[in-house]
Amino acid sequence: YSLKGKRMDVRLHATVLPDSPSPWSRVLISAEDITAKLAIEKENERLACIDHLTNLSNRRDFIAKAATELSRAQRYNAPLTILMIDLDHFKNVNDCFGHHVGDRVLAAFAGKLRHCVREVDLTGRLGGEEFAVVLRRSSLMEAQAAVDRLCQAVAALGIVHPKSPLGVLTVSAGAAVAEAADQNVESWMARADD
Repeated sequence: YSLKGKRMDVRLHATVLPDSPSPWSRVLISAEDITAKLAIEKENERLACIDHLTNLSNRRDFIAKAATELSRAQRYNAPLTILMIDLDHFKNVNDCFGHHVGDRVLAAFAGKLRHCVREVDLTGRLGGEEFAVVLRRSSLMEAQAAVDRLCQAVAALGIVHPKSPLGVLTVSAGAAVAEAADQNVESWMARADD
């Protein structure tokens, strides 16, 4: 509904008045502005699907979306590759510099990850320092190129702590092309992890 150029969502209630001579001769209609309520619901749905630290999909959302992509790729015999990515020796960052610095590293890494893949690709934080990417319509060679870009971008991250620089960060990545034999996302992810 639009009122004076302002868009709003409304819920309409209609009640037939009991003293009406016919069912629709006298109807009381009321409108309730539910714009703010719907905005809160949409934001809650969004927050339920993202990792708050990195703004990537969380594990549950990533796996659900990856399952859809896997099914589509199998149905149309389209190339699809998954990357499983870990930040190497990340525990040392938390142990030596504290979790607040570790959080900064994870957020910075997520930014680099988003930058190194296409907008159409799925990115997610699975937990801790473990991330995953589904590269749509991508071969193993294209996945290798994405990992190479990511490794260079991560190596260039210049996160400095007041005590000392963190040094060069590195990542480990595994890739697996979707196959007809993949029964679910978890088995596909496990092949990439191996």
